[in-house]
Amino acid sequence: MMNPTVLAGIGIGAVLGAWLRYGFALMLNPLFPTLPLGTVAANLLGGFLMGIVISNFPPYMGLPVELRLAFATGFLGGLTTFSTFD
Repeated sequence: MMNPTVLAGIGIGAVLGAWLRYGFALMLNPLFPTLPLGTVAANLLGGFLMGIVISNFPPYMGLPVELRLAFATGFLGGLTTFSTFD
Protein backbone atom coordinates (compact mmCIF):
# COMPACT_ATOMS: atom_id res chain seq x y z
CA MET A 1 0.00 0.00 0.00
CA MET A 2 1.20 3.50 -0.81
CA ASN A 3 2.07 6.05 1.78
CA PRO A 4 -0.85 8.48 2.33
CA THR A 5 1.55 11.42 1.93
CA VAL A 6 2.56 10.16 -1.53
CA LEU A 7 -1.09 9.73 -2.55
CA ALA A 8 -1.95 13.22 -1.29
CA GLY A 9 1.01 14.72 -3.15
CA ILE A 10 0.06 13.01 -6.40
CA GLY A 11 -3.56 14.09 -5.97
CA ILE A 12 -2.70 17.73 -5.28
CA GLY A 13 -0.24 17.78 -8.18
CA ALA A 14 -2.86 16.28 -10.51
CA VAL A 15 -5.43 18.90 -9.55
CA LEU A 16 -2.97 21.73 -10.19
CA GLY A 17 -1.92 20.24 -13.53
CA ALA A 18 -5.53 19.77 -14.62
CA TRP A 19 -6.33 23.38 -13.69
CA LEU A 20 -3.42 24.59 -15.82
CA ARG A 21 -4.59 22.43 -18.74
CA TYR A 22 -8.09 23.88 -18.34
CA GLY A 23 -6.61 27.39 -18.35
CA PHE A 24 -4.77 26.62 -21.59
CA ALA A 25 -8.03 25.37 -23.09
CA LEU A 26 -9.90 28.52 -22.07
CA MET A 27 -7.22 30.78 -23.55
CA LEU A 28 -6.22 28.91 -26.70
CA ASN A 29 -9.17 26.81 -27.89
CA PRO A 30 -11.25 29.82 -29.04
CA LEU A 31 -8.47 30.81 -31.47
CA PHE A 32 -9.14 27.79 -33.72
CA PRO A 33 -12.44 26.10 -32.80
CA THR A 34 -11.64 22.97 -34.84
CA LEU A 35 -8.19 22.44 -33.28
CA PRO A 36 -7.78 21.95 -29.51
CA LEU A 37 -4.74 24.20 -29.13
CA GLY A 38 -5.05 24.16 -25.35
CA THR A 39 -4.58 20.40 -25.26
CA VAL A 40 -1.72 20.58 -27.75
CA ALA A 41 0.03 23.28 -25.70
CA ALA A 42 -0.47 21.35 -22.45
CA ASN A 43 0.93 18.15 -23.97
CA LEU A 44 3.93 19.92 -25.49
CA LEU A 45 4.76 21.73 -22.27
CA GLY A 46 4.23 18.64 -20.12
CA GLY A 47 6.31 16.42 -22.39
CA PHE A 48 9.07 19.02 -22.54
CA LEU A 49 9.15 19.41 -18.75
CA MET A 50 9.15 15.63 -18.23
CA GLY A 51 12.09 15.31 -20.62
CA ILE A 52 14.00 17.99 -18.71
CA VAL A 53 13.24 16.36 -15.38
CA ILE A 54 14.30 12.90 -16.50
CA SER A 55 17.41 13.91 -18.44
CA ASN A 56 18.86 16.67 -16.28
CA PHE A 57 17.90 15.72 -12.75
CA PRO A 58 18.64 11.98 -12.49
CA PRO A 59 18.05 11.64 -8.75
CA TYR A 60 15.88 14.79 -8.83
CA MET A 61 18.65 16.57 -6.93
CA GLY A 62 17.91 14.76 -3.69
CA LEU A 63 14.25 15.80 -3.54
CA PRO A 64 11.97 13.64 -1.38
CA VAL A 65 10.05 10.92 -3.18
CA GLU A 66 6.74 12.59 -2.26
CA LEU A 67 7.74 15.77 -4.09
CA ARG A 68 9.11 13.91 -7.11
CA LEU A 69 5.91 11.91 -7.51
CA ALA A 70 3.73 14.96 -6.89
CA PHE A 71 5.46 16.80 -9.74
CA ALA A 72 6.18 14.06 -12.28
CA THR A 73 3.18 11.78 -11.84
CA GLY A 74 0.68 14.21 -10.36
CA PHE A 75 1.28 17.63 -11.91
CA LEU A 76 2.66 16.56 -15.28
CA GLY A 77 0.21 13.66 -15.51
CA GLY A 78 -2.68 16.04 -14.81
CA LEU A 79 -1.33 18.64 -17.21
CA THR A 80 -0.96 16.26 -20.14
CA THR A 81 -3.32 13.70 -21.59
CA PHE A 82 -0.98 11.10 -20.07
CA SER A 83 -3.50 11.11 -17.23
CA THR A 84 -6.20 9.76 -19.57
CA PHE A 85 -4.25 6.68 -20.74
CA ASP A 86 -5.66 3.35 -19.68
